[in-house]
Amino acid sequence: VLKSGLKYRGEYTNTHVYILHDISPASGRGRTLQRTAAVGFWRYRFTEKVSSGLRGGYYWNRGDLSADPFDEHTIRIEPQLIYQFTDNMAIVASYSYTWIDRKDTDVDRDRNDFFIRFTWNQTFFD
Repeated sequence: VLKSGLKYRGEYTNTHVYILHDISPASGRGRTLQRTAAVGFWRYRFTEKVSSGLRGGYYWNRGDLSADPFDEHTIRIEPQLIYQFTDNMAIVASYSYTWIDRKDTDVDRDRNDFFIRFTWNQTFFD
């Protein structure tokens, strides 16, 4: 199990990237998978209230059960536009493209999603 990353927080730009390798239960599959991923996020603030971001990642999930092998590669890209109402409230409009390639079954598929999210953060304990 490994997770390593870098973060940068500047006046206008925030970014973080990390890589990980983990062994975890596969939801709905009744087995354990190995996951290797490289994930990143970049955000640029244009004004005090308006910013733009880009999320992306590459994920490789695999299971080595001889009766039912599993090998899946996923690429996800998500550009977003953010309007910050206050320090703890924002609205985020984003588009997400996901491409999944199943090497064990020779099937690949893609998915396009549009989101509008309202976020609210509240500190309950100091």
